[in-house]
Amino acid sequence: MERPGSNPTVARLDEVLRATGARLSLTATAHASSIDETLIARSLRMSPAERLAAFETAHREIEELRALMPDAG
Repeated sequence: MERPGSNPTVARLDEVLRATGARLSLTATAHASSIDETLIARSLRMSPAERLAAFETAHREIEELRALMPDAG
């Protein structure tokens, strides 16, 4: 169990815990995505040319913002 590369099964983990007087309990909970899926959907509705144009616009705007920032050094 403790050696590098060990990959115990859930059954094995339960077995080890039972030996200590405990029992393994697993639950599943919903996970809120940190990804805005509406942005992905919007991008997928765009043609490749539209996606490229949007990327170029974003890149240009980032470069403009960078030019406004004082040097970090």
